[in-house]
Amino acid sequence: MLMAKKKIDIEKIVTHLIGLGKKRGFITFDEMNEAVPSLVSTEQIDTIMDKISAAGISMTDTEDDAEEDFNKKLEESIQVIKNPLSREQRLFLVDLAKLPSKESKLTRKERINLYKAGNLKHWSYQFVTDFSRMLYYLRTGEELDNELQSGTESLSNYLDELEDEHAQELFRDIGALTNYYLSEIRANLGDPDAQENCGDYWRFGLHAEVDLKKAFKLYKKAATQGLASAQYKIGLAYIDDELGYEDLDEARRWLMLAAEQGDEDARKLLKEIESINSGANKVIDLDQYRQKKTDTR
Repeated sequence: MLMAKKKIDIEKIVTHLIGLGKKRGFITFDEMNEAVPSLVSTEQIDTIMDKISAAGISMTDTEDDAEEDFNKKLEESIQVIKNPLSREQRLFLVDLAKLPSKESKLTRKERINLYKAGNLKHWSYQFVTDFSRMLYYLRTGEELDNELQSGTESLSNYLDELEDEHAQELFRDIGALTNYYLSEIRANLGDPDAQENCGDYWRFGLHAEVDLKKAFKLYKKAATQGLASAQYKIGLAYIDDELGYEDLDEARRWLMLAAEQGDEDARKLLKEIESINSGANKVIDLDQYRQKKTDTR
């Protein structure tokens, strides 16, 4: 007796691969081969690839190739930003660049970059990248990679010795602004991790005044691309009434998407919400949920 062929659910395969690719903007051919059964026909493979491409997801041999493609897009975009620093911050950097080397322990390259940051009207993507890495070293004394050749003592030590709180605050603010705009450039090109990072900056006011609506929009962009942590934050926003976006159905939908990808925060929140359910239809009282959160703080 011949066994009936198992029906292949093409749409389910496509949904899985798109979900996998949305977070990074690409999937590898190995990932596709693992997801597609060997019985799939050539026509069906073409259909799957067409739908993946239509979703804005590229196919690549390896993750390294995908990173190289993204970096190429950054270079081709020739993105520049207007110098984000205030006049006071610019003058502060120029003054730092002029400090005697015995005091600041700055290298020649560091002096030049500080001077450029204070004087350039526009910053290129490469300059923002180099300057951000340099500021990280000067704040922490730790190098992000082996390419950065710096002095043996961080500038933050010098500023600490001055006991000038305003100077220390200026230095921290400059670092936050630089990191934000470095992420913004990548976010504008569709990087979901950068979009979420920019959302965090607006949510917590790390570089400017808090703007929850801007944070929500950036989280939504990242969440739509399948980033689980951003999906969790969108679900949270639909429960929290700070923005006036209260929508239980949307909250559950985004939290479920995050939980399906293994986000533990989303799983815990869903479980906590369900524990407050009342009635056969499992209607959740959001006021009751918020009261419980308040009582447990």
